[in-house]
Amino acid sequence: MTTRIFLLVAVAVAALFLAVPDHARAQSRTWVAGLGDDVNPCSRTAPCKTFAGAISKTAAGGEINCVDSGAYGTVTITKSIAIVCDGAEAGVLASNSSGIVVNAAASDSVFLSGLDLQGINGAVSGVNILQAKSVRIANSKIRGFTVAGVNVVPSAAAAFIKVELVGATLHDNPGSGIIVRPTTSAKARLLLDRVHVTESGGSGLVVDGSATTGLLKAVIVDSVFASNVSAGVNVVAGGVSAHVLIDRSSSFDNSNGLAASGNGAVIRFSNMTISGNATGVLQSNSGVAQSFSTNAIVGNADNGAFGTTALK
Repeated sequence: MTTRIFLLVAVAVAALFLAVPDHARAQSRTWVAGLGDDVNPCSRTAPCKTFAGAISKTAAGGEINCVDSGAYGTVTITKSIAIVCDGAEAGVLASNSSGIVVNAAASDSVFLSGLDLQGINGAVSGVNILQAKSVRIANSKIRGFTVAGVNVVPSAAAAFIKVELVGATLHDNPGSGIIVRPTTSAKARLLLDRVHVTESGGSGLVVDGSATTGLLKAVIVDSVFASNVSAGVNVVAGGVSAHVLIDRSSSFDNSNGLAASGNGAVIRFSNMTISGNATGVLQSNSGVAQSFSTNAIVGNADNGAFGTTALK
């Protein structure tokens, strides 16, 4: 009798599980398509319409892919996830909002690739990063945002966030291209690899440690900062260190090619071309810009003042 009861209970539980519709169970991989529908389970054959529709049906640590090109809408990310749409035109059009908000746990990792983010009607930031362990943005285009194309503003005490942009283009943002500005005691590390930042209404890149007691570090390689209204790269500190290392990059046609302002603001640069700026390199308020012997700093209205040292 006991065995029969156990079997009946097991069958009943299995029947209840099978009765749960697919869309109620999170999948490790989901899909969106231009002609999809968010009532679908987001499978390859029945894709969803938007990233917001797919993310609730995607398990933590899972991945959202694009079947084809489409307008996939804004989304808020609160868990580890990847959105990978290389090979498709994955559009995110934000109006009077941010395109993608990352507000995940301090242990979560987020990966975004192959996205086209555009802001209209006072859109705020292309990717607004509040909290995560790491955020990686690859092969993406970001334009039209009034605060920043990518805005990194962690505020949790002692938080440490790592942000990487690889193969990204940020252009025609009325605000700055990229801002890293932690508050409280939050720390941040930034890596830019093959990133182009052009035609920003502010600076191409702002690394700002003036509002945190945590350390900021940034590494920039093979990147271009051109035709930004303020500085190509602007490093600001208020007693806490904000260190930026730049290699094999260019800063052209900005107000300041490189700017370091405030005690603790340090830029070290090598193999750079800095030309066509109003001021090539600007040091102010105890900020330090140190040029290695491999740079070409020519053709600026004022090449500026900076420290020099030979590579060893």
